[in-house]
Amino acid sequence: MNTSINRERAISVKEFFAGEPKDIIIPESSEILISPNSDKHESLYHFVSVKSIDDLKDLSLIPFEINSDKLKQAIQSDDEEAVKIAKSNFKYDLSECDCHDKKRNTLKSVFTGIRKQSHFELTNLLTNYYNQKMHWDSMEVKHTYKWISLVTDSVRSHVLSVLLTNDVIINRNSTMIIDTGTDLIRGRDLKIYSGGKMKIKSSYLFLKFVSAEGNILKDSIATIKEKPTFFKN
Repeated sequence: MNTSINRERAISVKEFFAGEPKDIIIPESSEILISPNSDKHESLYHFVSVKSIDDLKDLSLIPFEINSDKLKQAIQSDDEEAVKIAKSNFKYDLSECDCHDKKRNTLKSVFTGIRKQSHFELTNLLTNYYNQKMHWDSMEVKHTYKWISLVTDSVRSHVLSVLLTNDVIINRNSTMIIDTGTDLIRGRDLKIYSGGKMKIKSSYLFLKFVSAEGNILKDSIATIKEKPTFFKN
């Protein structure tokens, strides 16, 4: 998430989908950096304000088909379980504690550490959705929790840098470099020809295309058209 984005430029998810996507064509034997910080690519990028779980679903950042209430209930259940575990593992000595605030802060830090690994119900929910075994540290699980927590735990909207495109064509022996600050790429067709590459400079990136063919990271080409595909450097 690009926190340096000017919020005055942010648009709603509805406004984002009303935009006109453009093709990105990387010429043969060339290397092109696509960046949200470049005036050259200003028309490709949109800074989208995300305020709700429905916004996350519409952008394909979390599974659209799973009921929102089920997602919230799973996270709430995991919160409650993490509290129980934290309390059962938390030990303190009143003689060493100067105040109750100090004690609460220590308990909170224990809870925070445990909560990062306590995605029991959410893991089960996503295992059923993806039809493959998920674990508490699976990227799909951690990022679903992260996105939902961002919009439910804060009164402030969050702004994402989204690259909206029609077709992306990376020709032979060419490289398309996606610069840092890009959270999501949405497009229609992704085609990568022989020797072509897509390099990602961000720590993570979501791709969502209707169809895809060619050489893409980690042999994930088949999944891009099924559901949002997550890549991590």
